[in-house]
Amino acid sequence: MNNHIFKWVTIIFVIIIFLYAFSNSYSSSNIDNISYVVGVGVDLADDGKNLKVSFEFTNISPSPQESSSEKPEPIVETVETTSIDNAINMMNVYLAKQVNLAHCKVIVFSKEIAKQGIFNHVANFLNIPQVRPTCNLVISDNAPDKYLQSSTSSLDKVLTKYYDIFPNSSEYTGYTSNITIGDFYNSLLYDARGNVAILGGDNNDTVEETDINNIKSGNSPIIGERGTENIGIAVFNQDKYVGDLSAMESLYHSILVTEVNNFILSFNYPDKNEQIDISLNQNNPAKISVSTDSDIPIINIDISLSGKVLSILKYVDYSDETVLNSISNLASTNLKENILKYLNKTTSEFKCDIDNFYGYAKKNFLTIDEWENYNWSEKYLAAKFNVNIETSIVSSLLVSGS
Repeated sequence: MNNHIFKWVTIIFVIIIFLYAFSNSYSSSNIDNISYVVGVGVDLADDGKNLKVSFEFTNISPSPQESSSEKPEPIVETVETTSIDNAINMMNVYLAKQVNLAHCKVIVFSKEIAKQGIFNHVANFLNIPQVRPTCNLVISDNAPDKYLQSSTSSLDKVLTKYYDIFPNSSEYTGYTSNITIGDFYNSLLYDARGNVAILGGDNNDTVEETDINNIKSGNSPIIGERGTENIGIAVFNQDKYVGDLSAMESLYHSILVTEVNNFILSFNYPDKNEQIDISLNQNNPAKISVSTDSDIPIINIDISLSGKVLSILKYVDYSDETVLNSISNLASTNLKENILKYLNKTTSEFKCDIDNFYGYAKKNFLTIDEWENYNWSEKYLAAKFNVNIETSIVSSLLVSGS
């Protein structure tokens, strides 16, 4: 009798397991019923009130052959609605699949919506459990849906590869920055500072600008297959977009906040009327101190760099220590002048501290009330900067002709 009962219990248990297992095949959480998003774009709708939200989805079609130069086609769908949450909900019903943002790599806002302020939208994204704070934040000069549609090329065999690697160029160029939506949101919690995001734009396949001091996304000398580029930094006063940093201005910002490991600096060599390129390494983080003894903050900055000559100019003796010292001094002078111009731009044009000086100033106050009463966001606008740069250049591996 006991064996008979045990047999029936076992059969019923097995049936329950099978029913549960097969029912999962039709669950909304099954992989076949999920659409994975790799990028999201947010723009203003034509009525100026609603949002135009674009989703770039993973293409699960068979990958092209390794030798193929075929460009992977992105899948971008757009919906106009009142909010980001409603956009996701509308896309769920349109696709008949559940939209999943766990693999989202980049969130793109247009400049138009960024000018109005994006705090609510950023907070909305971070309130979605699937969205990772490590998603990169891009402010695009062109429409976000176009940015997503044009960001891939035949160089990228995997759709998401470009989104994974493009911020890394900040470490060896300084012409952009690896800024995430989590970093952006955390910065918004401090009233005393400004904010930054990656500057994206359209690659027009025409040479718009060749002066490195003016190059940025949408205005560069690059001609290529990819329809977008990420050069420069978008500047925010709190959560509102107020302007851009060019490639070189982004480099100066990266040096001050120690986000660049090595970079190239170009300037004219005296008497030869030729341009010289040098490769520089930032030996240590910039040494920064801030005096708040008066209503005019004094910001002292010391930067130490070392590097080597890349350009080999004829009849220039790079083994001569005097020549190398001259190049070192030229590099220091060039950087000092341009960093001061950049810093004055942050006070006069952007009117906000985007280089984290507030963190050094805050150390001078014993209580939060004392710090808040100092009103750093206003005092910074009158700040004076003392910049000292020490550059040590060694000879190149090659020698010039005699």
